[in-house]
Amino acid sequence: MKKHPFFKAIRHVTEYALALPFFLLIPYLPLRWIRSLGKGLGLLGYHLIGRRRKIALDNLESAYGPAMYTSERMALVRQVFIHFATAALEFLWATRLNAETIGELVELDEAGLAMVKKALEKGRGVLILGFHIGHWELLPVVHGYRGIGQLHGVARRVDNPYLDRRINAIRCRSGTKVIYKDQAGSQILRALKRNELVGIGLDQNTSRGHVFVNFFGRPAATNKAIATFALATGAPILSAVCLPLPDGRYRVYYGPEIEYQETGDREKDILELTRRCTSVIEDQIRKAPRYWLWLHQRWKHQPP
Repeated sequence: MKKHPFFKAIRHVTEYALALPFFLLIPYLPLRWIRSLGKGLGLLGYHLIGRRRKIALDNLESAYGPAMYTSERMALVRQVFIHFATAALEFLWATRLNAETIGELVELDEAGLAMVKKALEKGRGVLILGFHIGHWELLPVVHGYRGIGQLHGVARRVDNPYLDRRINAIRCRSGTKVIYKDQAGSQILRALKRNELVGIGLDQNTSRGHVFVNFFGRPAATNKAIATFALATGAPILSAVCLPLPDGRYRVYYGPEIEYQETGDREKDILELTRRCTSVIEDQIRKAPRYWLWLHQRWKHQPP
């Protein structure tokens, strides 16, 4: 039964009221406190959110099989909970930073910057292959502060409209813009035509607009949007990740460019390019599995 709009509105206001103290207070706390709190919340989530814990454990068993023992999977899932709880708090804490101070938390790899500039020289825009690893929410923030081309991030709307506006205000404070998935097509084409950058995530299960490609050896329903736009416009594709450094900060890495060759068979080309992009994502996850979102049902939809 569909909920009455009044009760839905009450729920949205209540959720926002509960979240508001975090938005307001977190930026004023020392970073070491934030990370201690994130660790505590992550461990609490690991023990209390049984459904997500089971999804993560099942995903790891599917991906690694007997190569990863049960005890190793459990330890890794605890690390995943801790990482994403901490990253969420750091996202709020980073609102205290600006163009001059953002380097206290995150920096850009200079070699990657050169790749972005070279890709923009082609004049066709740039598609950024995004995925949920490390601290992906910091990537567009530091990109905007460095002023290396207008970046648009494709995202779904947060169900709560108050939280949606608040979160997007944080995402966009350095100049990055958000394109909602439900109105993405024409906006992406216009952005590429203006020689701008568009980030599209490719590591989440999708029930429509997908092709099936292997991901950790299993067919996974994968968004074909980035391949479709690349083949339609000639825009180059660069991967991008934001990963932790030994000193506690993060670094954004771009590239390398994902090469592709058109054959004239559009469906075949979309499938092959999506496969190549997914292979890049898998390779990166294998290097740093504790930082990927194993809590998501990546293999939910399977071929008939």
